Amino acid sequence: SKQDGLHDKITHAQQSANLSKETVKKMRYLVTIRNKLVHDHGFNQLPDRRGFALSYDSVEKELKEVLAKRGKKKGKKKGASADVCIIC
Repeated sequence: SKQDGLHDKITHAQQSANLSKETVKKMRYLVTIRNKLVHDHGFNQLPDRRGFALSYDSVEKELKEVLAKRGKKKGKKKGASADVCIIC
């Protein structure tokens, strides 16, 4: 729903997509940094730009793998709109 925060959405994704604990941990890190950048006026830069980018790349890879598996289970063609990750 509209009132769910990003951490709530991660919890839902974790339960519905059986994401790895490591990916969920990285997603929470990314969302925490994102929230600080958006909401904390004194937080103006990434504390670890390389770590942030590596976490993002790792999360994106797993999410795309989950989507590819789901597409195969449902018999969808590769590249169909349902195979696109709105987070990535």
